[in-house]
Amino acid sequence: MPLTPFQSAVAKLLAANRTPESHLAGGAALHLHSGTPRFTNDLDYFQDNEELALAKAKADVAMLRQKGYQVEIRVETPAFTRAFASKGGESTKIEWCHESNYRFFPAIKDKLVGYRLHPIDLAINKLNALAFRQVYRDFVDAVYINRNYLSLGAMVWASSGRFPGMPPPFFLEQLARQTAIYGPEAAESISAAIDKLMLTGARMPRDFATMRMEWSVAMRDARKLIEWLPENTMGRLFIDGKTGRIVTPRDEEHLSSLKTLQPHAGGVLPAVGESLLLAGSPVARKAFEADYGLGDVQAKAR
Repeated sequence: MPLTPFQSAVAKLLAANRTPESHLAGGAALHLHSGTPRFTNDLDYFQDNEELALAKAKADVAMLRQKGYQVEIRVETPAFTRAFASKGGESTKIEWCHESNYRFFPAIKDKLVGYRLHPIDLAINKLNALAFRQVYRDFVDAVYINRNYLSLGAMVWASSGRFPGMPPPFFLEQLARQTAIYGPEAAESISAAIDKLMLTGARMPRDFATMRMEWSVAMRDARKLIEWLPENTMGRLFIDGKTGRIVTPRDEEHLSSLKTLQPHAGGVLPAVGESLLLAGSPVARKAFEADYGLGDVQAKAR
């Protein structure tokens, strides 16, 4: 898997402290299992409030030290902690922060890491990162998301629900500006940087030229999509009522058959043919897992 053996050991240890309100996020959660294209530099844990962010950081650090890890804390504030954990000559960066709990889905229970952010929320967060910084790994992740999770257009459309004040046309053009540097004149340096990301090549092109072509097509299709989608669906995901899958509307007829999902505090579980079921309901959770296979999130998110 894309986590190194050392990172996996740390994540497995810290899984005992994870809850739906304190979960693994970032690149580590996006590329947690086999079939993903790159390794990650750190473990990012998101908490739903500031008090929890600091409390979980302290609890995790104490657990690591109890198990023989050396932990060096570099930054510690009420809402953010950064540390480096090392043992046996290996190390990894770990960060704990407060992140808004306004999301589409509840955190997912995971055998390795305890709880992790849902792939769709991870994907939308990643696109937001790409829109406001120029980091090669974000570009790689965005191409991977568009190919394997959900189309760029559907993600951009839903993003305004997660990030108010970010209308889809603005968000899309911000992505275009930030990725303009990934042009032919920079191909050699970008290809070298991408190689350093240790891509596995699974379900993902390794060469920059193919990535760039896929991205150009994704941007073109995204522009077409947001031009005709109804404004009253802005900020929402689209769900096929028959399969429960998150999909991209193909046309007006297809759109009319779809249900929509908007983000809520803590996320929600969609119920086909019924009103939205709150994530806190054990009955709703059990029904959703049975009907939609919560463990098979990639298959359901295409």
